[in-house]
Amino acid sequence: MAKENLPPGRYLPDGSYQPQNLSISDPLPRENSIESDVHHVPVNEILSVDWEPEVQLYFGDYGCFRTKIFKDSSGIIHTISNELHLNDISFYTRSLDGGSTWENGRLLLDSAQVPAMYDANFVGNSDTLSVIFSNTANTYTVFTTNHGIDWSSWNQHYTYWGGYIGFIERDNIVHLIVGDDDLSVTKYLSSSNHGISWSDAVTIFPDRWGRLTLGLNNSGLHLVVEGDDQEVYYSHKLNSDTSWTQRTRISGNPYIDSFFPSLVAWGDSNVIALWCDYEGSPYSWTGNIYYRRSTNSGLSWLPIYSLTENHLSLRHKCLAVGCSLFVALDQVVLEEDPDEEKLFLTYSTDNGESWSSLDRIMPSNSLSRDASLLISGDTIHMAFVDERYNRYNGALFYKRGYLRGEDAVHDNDKNLPSYISLSAYPNPFNSATTITLTGAEQAEIGIYDITGRLITTLHTIGGQALWDASAYSSGLYFARAAAEKASTIKLVLVK
Repeated sequence: MAKENLPPGRYLPDGSYQPQNLSISDPLPRENSIESDVHHVPVNEILSVDWEPEVQLYFGDYGCFRTKIFKDSSGIIHTISNELHLNDISFYTRSLDGGSTWENGRLLLDSAQVPAMYDANFVGNSDTLSVIFSNTANTYTVFTTNHGIDWSSWNQHYTYWGGYIGFIERDNIVHLIVGDDDLSVTKYLSSSNHGISWSDAVTIFPDRWGRLTLGLNNSGLHLVVEGDDQEVYYSHKLNSDTSWTQRTRISGNPYIDSFFPSLVAWGDSNVIALWCDYEGSPYSWTGNIYYRRSTNSGLSWLPIYSLTENHLSLRHKCLAVGCSLFVALDQVVLEEDPDEEKLFLTYSTDNGESWSSLDRIMPSNSLSRDASLLISGDTIHMAFVDERYNRYNGALFYKRGYLRGEDAVHDNDKNLPSYISLSAYPNPFNSATTITLTGAEQAEIGIYDITGRLITTLHTIGGQALWDASAYSSGLYFARAAAEKASTIKLVLVK
């Protein structure tokens, strides 16, 4: 959206523009349509998360924002964050042991090189890892071919003015959409080498709207975008299509602002779109997180549901893993601080049909926001900003949690079987390792690769099983016992 067309609102610390809720003092009519009827989400407490204490990774001179976290195919976890006021992708660090320890970070770029970095995220694998970003005038790529030890200088690949970008990678193809304010068009580009070089830009829409998110499932590409009317619109280009469909509104009441849209697509035909909505909110700057699902790749949509109920939410991040969805969201706790958000998590294990109640992640002394999620096996990795030490200069933090099944919520119940844990020695190892059970004498142990694929099954004898990994390549693997209340451990094969 061009600056001269912005509605009354404010700029947030990360540079995002948020419209003000004007319906408080000037009530507007409600549209009489089925889309305006918001449903309450069913609650289903299936999982719980055991969180470890958070770890501070970086505190810059001006504070951090827009965190991203990524795990490459070799198992290394990477994070980046921008530094407030400098607007740089200023800080990068990595963990070689699944988040247990982190290296001293470094500046990836500084403002003398490329000013005002926005919309940055990772693509690639262990051979070539790239960070794609924009500065509202150009899109760029920096990349590493040695797991983040050294990074290239920036590579400029599209020039425009104003607007937003969205991109996603699958099967080594990066899909990029750019909203160009200068030409008032929306364009599409692709890359087959993790963003190092790009195809020619192709116009896909004859205009340019607001912030956007791109998703990809087995059926094709999916897009949500914030319209100039502060409503959420959807379009797709399925594998059988030659062009993008016309954008259609999927948000509800057109008289109430809907903004900060996001989208996740997964499986053969699942799509979920989420946004913040001022419908019914008595507050100037917070609303509820609404969502809609499609089970046929956007050909039709289920009704609107409200993921939150108290009109105190703002930004959110959604991630799909299998049939499970995880949403980290910023929400105000009025009795603690009416002007600052706290981080909460909710999750679904049935493709978004039902959700857990909100789980507050951080303690009361935190002022946390802007989370980025990564799910690996049964582990949640989260990078986020926290202002507990300085209200206006947030630091980059990392937190790790472990997903537990329904029975794990009742660990103190003596009538339930004891918890089964695994250990391995040696680990790391170069050819074979012995896996030991604690809490059971016999169980099948599944060995999974980094993609979650079961590669072999072991049978214990006397509580132990030997995994001969001589036929497998070096890398990160997972072992899990096929029993209730069982843990998952990481196995590092080094040859």
